[in-house]
Amino acid sequence: MARSSPRIVQSVLKSVKSPRLGGRCPLTAFIGLRFDTPLLSIKHEIDGEVEVLPTDEVKARRMMKMEEILASLDQMNNDVLY
Repeated sequence: MARSSPRIVQSVLKSVKSPRLGGRCPLTAFIGLRFDTPLLSIKHEIDGEVEVLPTDEVKARRMMKMEEILASLDQMNNDVLY
C-alpha cells in the first residue's frame, strides 16, 4: 500500500486548481482534459454511523441543500419586503 500512496498524492496534485494556471488544474492547462476528483466515494459519519457515499450522490445532496438554502433566503426576503 505504501507504493500506491505517491500515485494517489500525485493524482490529487494534478487535479488541484492553481491561480498561476488561470484557476485551472495542471491536466486541463497542459493537456486540455477536464479532470474530476480522483475520489470515487466519501466516508461520512453522522451520530456514530458511518456511511460511504459515491461522489455523484454527494454532489446531488449538496445541490439539493443549496436549493433549500436559496428557497429559504427567497422566503426570508419576501417576509422582510412585504
